[in-house]
Amino acid sequence: MFTLKDTGVPPFLKTAKTLYHGSAKLFAFLEPQPSSVLDNTNALFATPYRSVALLFAGQIWHGGDIELSMLDRKLFLKELSKNSFTVLNRGGYVYSFQNKHFESDIRLTKFEAFTRNAITNPHVQKIPNILSELQASDEITLVEY
Repeated sequence: MFTLKDTGVPPFLKTAKTLYHGSAKLFAFLEPQPSSVLDNTNALFATPYRSVALLFAGQIWHGGDIELSMLDRKLFLKELSKNSFTVLNRGGYVYSFQNKHFESDIRLTKFEAFTRNAITNPHVQKIPNILSELQASDEITLVEY
């Protein structure tokens, strides 16, 4: 089970210049898809936190007892059972682009926003191992079980 804490309106929408999107798949452009969180509205999600995009590239909602939270603007990823981080021993892609036409919604976390527009020319970075990338990041603290 993967859980997110700290829902609410994200303050970054007015300040972040760059947003990130993570995926296990490589795309030439990013297109909004129906979202069950937003009552099947077509949406493309993004975050100002590269480490959060890495987590979504790792498809963490498909296994592993992991909890993502924020305290004093610092991200924490916590294992809720032994070796849960091993689900992140995989590759993925992180896309970056300008923060244009993104909005918040009360149903989303403080880590994310969405747009109804496609992103036609994102910068793409291939990530060979998501767990290694997170362990090297100053943006997030990993807390083992």
